[in-house]
Amino acid sequence: NHWGKGKYTKHGKLKFMVADAHKLPFSSNYFDAVFALEVLEHVFEPVKVFQEVKRVLKKNGYALFLVPSDNFLFKNIVWPLWTRFRGKIWSDTHIQTYNNDFLKKMVEETGFKVLVNQKFILGMLNVVKVMKV
Repeated sequence: NHWGKGKYTKHGKLKFMVADAHKLPFSSNYFDAVFALEVLEHVFEPVKVFQEVKRVLKKNGYALFLVPSDNFLFKNIVWPLWTRFRGKIWSDTHIQTYNNDFLKKMVEETGFKVLVNQKFILGMLNVVKVMKV
């Protein structure tokens, strides 16, 4: 049983699926919106993920990407404490780090129009909202 499957599908309105973000099992122009929350820091090839999200989004569809920041507070205080007290399972899970400028540049180079690009929670999280044009 995958994490969340029982909890979120018991009402019959959601379908639970595990898939590779680099090769999504959906047809092109399938979704009105895609959310990738706390995903990109775990993938080796984020540009491929952006390309896949763009492929499965309908024209004028929205995507929201949320990633932990590479700022001092998160990198040097919050994350080390989190991994220390939450266990070693968390210690090597972040492959990439991002700042807002780098994240914005990557989505723009993929061809998205950036609508929102900001930090929040004391700069520890980056969010970029984009539209497929």
